[in-house]
Formats: sequence, structure tokens, C-alpha cells
Amino acid sequence: MKRTLLALAMLFALASCNKNEEQQKPQQYNLQLDLTAQVDEGATARAMDYKLSSGKVKYTLEGKPKMSVLTCIYEGNNLLYSRNHDWDVSDDGKSLKCNENINFTAVVSNPNNLRLIAVLGDATGTPNSLALSSSYSPGNQIKVFSETEAATLNVPYIMDVKLGRNVSGFWVPKTETKIFKPYGHLVRVKMTNQTFYDVTITGLTSSKFIAKGASLNATAKTLTREDYEGKQTFPLSKEISIANSKSDQSVILWVPTLPTNENSYKLDLIAKDAPAGRLYSKMKLTKTTPNYENGKLYNAEITLYRTRIANPLSLLSEDVLNYQETDFVDLPNYNYSNLSTYNGTDKVGYFKAAYIRGKYTRDNHTFPKTGATQWHLPNRHEWNSILFAPNRIAPQQYERVKNGKVAVQVNNYKASVAYQTYNPQTNADLQPGQSFYVLAYGKTATTLETDFNAELSNDNRFAFRYTLAQGGGGLIITCAPVGVLDISSAEELATSNVFNSSGAVTRRIRFYGMAKTGGTDKAINKDVTWGGGTVADYIAKDGYFGAFSILNNAVVADWTGADQLYSIVKFFKRTDN
Repeated sequence: MKRTLLALAMLFALASCNKNEEQQKPQQYNLQLDLTAQVDEGATARAMDYKLSSGKVKYTLEGKPKMSVLTCIYEGNNLLYSRNHDWDVSDDGKSLKCNENINFTAVVSNPNNLRLIAVLGDATGTPNSLALSSSYSPGNQIKVFSETEAATLNVPYIMDVKLGRNVSGFWVPKTETKIFKPYGHLVRVKMTNQTFYDVTITGLTSSKFIAKGASLNATAKTLTREDYEGKQTFPLSKEISIANSKSDQSVILWVPTLPTNENSYKLDLIAKDAPAGRLYSKMKLTKTTPNYENGKLYNAEITLYRTRIANPLSLLSEDVLNYQETDFVDLPNYNYSNLSTYNGTDKVGYFKAAYIRGKYTRDNHTFPKTGATQWHLPNRHEWNSILFAPNRIAPQQYERVKNGKVAVQVNNYKASVAYQTYNPQTNADLQPGQSFYVLAYGKTATTLETDFNAELSNDNRFAFRYTLAQGGGGLIITCAPVGVLDISSAEELATSNVFNSSGAVTRRIRFYGMAKTGGTDKAINKDVTWGGGTVADYIAKDGYFGAFSILNNAVVADWTGADQLYSIVKFFKRTDN
């Protein structure tokens, strides 16, 4: 992105007055401005359009008869005048021209310290605090560039020139070359497909890369970015089809600043009809530096990968089986403290372990809400695929880091895999709002069970985050594909953006509790005598990390009492891959 060069001719006539009076009270001034701006090839102006020309990013002024320029007169850092003026675009679309008289009233202490600051960019506010309108809003399209299709990007430019008297006594810029300097960075995003399948890209997801907005200080020449909270989705203006090679189409983004820490942001590709939770992206800026230069175009490459196995959490049902055994419950008004929101004949079912195992373990079942999708009660190895426990070293305390191996099953995939847990809590127990992390499905040399051969690669790694929700909201599990990403430990997941990726899948295990009844196979009411309803009254025998504490991860395991019923009947989806 080249700079915009301006050829300026200015007449700045000061009203005739006594110098002492001029310094004491505001005077009327007239700035006769005759300015022609020549736009260099490849440069940009206020919210101008961009397109590709022979593979290079170039501006276009076509269809824009005028451009608005914020014109400011300063004495040193003291603002005397500020207003937007329309500059005419020349017929050939290569220059801008402004020919206006500017009148203002101000106190000028030192006429030799006058300066002109002009800003190109779609912004509002004062020159020291200009709010730039965003080129990207969630849900709005990101334009795909081409040789024939242009896109508007709000790139701010600043010109700052000192004024002085010429031989005729008029005020003109002191320097011969006048330059509008661009601020922020253009990023050209190239896409590579390493999924071994044809894919169609329909959008981007961004976490801390595409900015929500920016504030520009025209005098200090600084940009401050404002970020969105969490992950945001931006559809593309048209679909991009990519075989297992690079696409010849690009997406050009403007960002106010580029993060220097690659782990602090994430930009993902969204693929059409993609299997849930299996695709993930690796983004890399081709040039990284602690000091990115304003106005430079930087290249980024996003490589799309696909795990060989399904995201294991994507197979888990959204909620538990209802009392009638006809469907999964859907409780939008669930409140842990209000039993009526989840107890009743049409709500959560509480079942005896032997009863529910006998009906749903061996056979596949369909339910109205999910149509023809088949479900079954998970076996031990399937529960192992999503439940990884840190080692307990004392009541309410767990090891900070644990390295383990376990036999898992995800559909037809059976393997012995390595995993590592990380609990960042200093007191080692999990409180509401806190999380622990697991990096799983790693390679190992150990075969733990017959038919569960050792996993020999890291291509199918997944990251898990387990968060204890506030107010009895349950245990929130998020699983994201990691695969070949540069993540080597579970501790790195605590500060990683991997859980904001487009492949992340989330499930919530709510604390519906247990029922206690004499001899029946199922019930509709939670037994409140079993404690306060924390993780302990859900499925935890020891009362702490509930979903990971019971015997062998067998979630509907029998306890000592024959009259204990459980609400933990969650199902796995039956698929072929």
C-alpha cells in the first residue's frame, strides 16, 4: 500500500490587526485554500474502494464524485479550526481537489507555529479522539476481492504540514512534498486446504483479530483498537471453492493494530456443510515483528485441516432423556433453585441404572426432536472419550498437572490415547466460574486393552475445557480440535484461543440431581434430602469433580442403595465415522 502524495497551494491571509490585540482576543481569519491532491497508484483515500489488479491490491475512485476530508488548523497543539470539507474527484479518478475559503475566529499567539492537519477516513469526533466506523459488523458480509469486484475499506490517512509565509507574505506549507500517511494495516488473507477434501468457504470467525472499532488521535498519530468480546462470525460476499491447494481469491482486511503475540488472536475459516467440530484452522502472518509499520500490507495464510475422527463431544446429546422416554428435554427456563422448571411428567426423567441400561445400551433409538438420528447409551470407552479427570490428592484438591493414558471409543475409532490435565486453581479445587483443561488424543506407545491399539500420531488431538457454571448452572464442557497446531501442553490451553475456533463444540451437563424412591424404575421428582444440589448431588460419589469421580466413568453406575435413581441419561449419536 503506497502513500498518497499531495501537491498543495495555500493562501493563508491573517486579518490586519495589532499584534498585541491579536494575542489577547480572538480574531477573524480567512484561509484561502486551493489544494490539488494527486493520488499515487496503489494508494488509498477516505473509505475508498479496493480491488485486485494483476494480483496486486489497488485503490479505485470510480463512482465517487467527492471525498470528505477533515481539515484542521492548529497553532502548535492548540486546535483553532476543524470541519469536514468535500474534495472533488477529478474526471480521471486520479486526484482530489479542494478550493474553498475557510473562515474561523481564534486567538493566535505565534503565527509562525501554525500547522494544517487533514484526515481522510470515515470518522466522527474531535481530531484527538476520532471514532472510526468499522468496516466489519457481525453478520455483515466481508467482500471477496477480484479483478472486477471492489470493496470499501475504511483506511485512515493523516497529512500534517507546518505553515509559513512565502515571499508574497501569504501562508503556505513549508515543505514542497505533502504526504497523506496511512495508518493501521492491510492484511491479505490467503487460504490453503489441507483437509484432503474439496471445501467451500462461506465465512470467517474472528477472535481478537478483526476489530470492533478504533479510535484515532490525529495529532499524536496513534490508533487504539476496540475488540469484540468472544468469537464473531462474518460471512463472505460469495462462496470460495478450494480443492486441496491454495485459492486464487483473497480476502483483504484492515486492522488498526496487529497483535505481536500469535496466541492472543485467532482467525478461522467456515466451510459449507462441514462435519461438526472436525475442521480447524492454523493462521500465520508471513512476517512477524514487534513493530508493525503503519500503512504496510501484510500477508497472512490460513490453512484448513480436518481430524480423521469426529469431535467426540459433538456426539453427546444436548440434554437428558425425559420421563416419558420419548425425547430429550428442552428447558429454556431451567433454574437450579426452582424444581418446577425441571421436575414433572414432561421434564427430566430419573431412572434406575439397571432399567435404563437394559433398554438403551444395546439398541439404537430415534427421538422426535432429532428425527432419524440414532442414539444409544454410551459404554465406558465412549464416556472416556469426553471425560478426563485430574488426580485427586486430598478432599477437594486435585493435582495441578496429570499425565495419563486411557482407552477411548469414538464411533468406529478405538484407540489407547495419551492425555494431560491442567488445573490452574491455586487452591486446587474447582469453584463456580473456574475451569480446568485437558489436551487429549495424543500419541502413545502403549496399548491398554485388546482392540484399542496405541494412537501413533497427534493428528487427532482435541482440547477440552471444563467450567463449573455459576448459580448451579451445571458443568460446561467445550471441545475443540487441535491436531497439528503448535500446542504441546494442557497448560497452554488456559491462555489459548483454540476454544473460540469454528470447530469448537459445547455441551452443558446440568445439575438435575437424583431421585430416591422405593422400588420403581423411574421417577419425576428430585430428592432434596440428598444435599444442596452441587456437583455432589448430580453424579459425584466424592462430591467434587462430579462427572469424573464415579466408578469407571460409568455415569449410571449403581450405588449402595437400590432406591437411588439418576437423571444422567445422556446419549451418544450413532454415526459411521
